[in-house]
Amino acid sequence: MNKFQNISDSNVRKTWFLISIFSGIIITIGWFLADQFQNNLILYGSIGFSLISTWVSYFFSDKMAIKSSGSKPIDLKTKDGQRLNNIVSDLVSLSGIPKPKIFIMNEDAINAFATGRNPKNASVSVTKGALEKLNDNELKGVLSHELTHVINRDILIMTIVVSLAGILTFFIRMFNQIQRSNKKSPLSPLATIFLITLAPITVSLIRSSVSRKREYMADAGGAMMTHNPEYLADALEKIKLYSKPMKKKSLNTSHLFISSPYRSDIAGIKLNFLDNLFSTHPPLEDRIKVLRNGGRKDILK
Repeated sequence: MNKFQNISDSNVRKTWFLISIFSGIIITIGWFLADQFQNNLILYGSIGFSLISTWVSYFFSDKMAIKSSGSKPIDLKTKDGQRLNNIVSDLVSLSGIPKPKIFIMNEDAINAFATGRNPKNASVSVTKGALEKLNDNELKGVLSHELTHVINRDILIMTIVVSLAGILTFFIRMFNQIQRSNKKSPLSPLATIFLITLAPITVSLIRSSVSRKREYMADAGGAMMTHNPEYLADALEKIKLYSKPMKKKSLNTSHLFISSPYRSDIAGIKLNFLDNLFSTHPPLEDRIKVLRNGGRKDILK
């Protein structure tokens, strides 16, 4: 399990590096817009707006995720409610974190997500499909993965990344409108091309890259928590086998789920290169191989 810890430490450094790139791009675009209007207040405003938006997302993203997914609190009088409560209670006793709020989504797909800005304000939600198709050990694998997101403060990091990505998209659209209404621009053609075309692609790539790294880290942490990587590997096998899109899904929260709520590997069919490049989740096949120590050595470097 020390190998998994080394992987996690390495990916934490890489993730913060990517977040630094996001911040740099925001400041750069703010400077371009300030230069366009000859007003430095735009630059200061863009930085302030970034900080405020991130703060709002930090404190309210969990409530938005629960509401948008249609999650409902568990009923301890039901068999499913008792089952989930017992599994989560066992896992938090192993991990030493406070017990999160537990929810169920009325979805046939096998999926789950965690949200909350820290372990004291965390929630986990599991689909009915997961409860129907996964045995207790496989559910432990899935929930240990989600609790690892909580322990690693992944929700905080991904909230910041998604918030910054949204701000970047807003600024890029603003700049595009300025360019269309103003024939004369102080920017070089290359700078203009980057901001209008390449910057949105860069934003998507960075956001997807950060999310994929967090998924590998959560897989590793889940394996350490249960002391058996096969629990999660078996669950991912079933997710791959019974893959289907969820009814309630949002691009703003898709990174929270253990598997993409839009699409994933379908039995016998792999996504193409571009799908994987922009996906918020690594291919299920690669995640399973890593858990079973048979995957490529470079996946988590």
